[in-house]
Amino acid sequence: MYHISEGEFRRYAAERRLELAQAIRNSGLTIYEIAKGTRMKWDTVLRISQGKPARNESQDRVRCYLELYNNDHHHQHEKETN
Repeated sequence: MYHISEGEFRRYAAERRLELAQAIRNSGLTIYEIAKGTRMKWDTVLRISQGKPARNESQDRVRCYLELYNNDHHHQHEKETN
């Protein structure tokens, strides 16, 4: 059985935080729009957008919102072009 080291876990968690921060920046949404859409405080979303540690639930909520927003936005664009 393989066991991950503390260092491996910390690197993994840091990479996931940075990926989410990049997704926020690439979304075209403001911190306030994401906060409103997720029903979270804007300063929590700001921390996440900076790649800083936040509760897993908060990170998952932002990740979920961005995925749903992107899917909906993509479908809206398809309807407009057809």
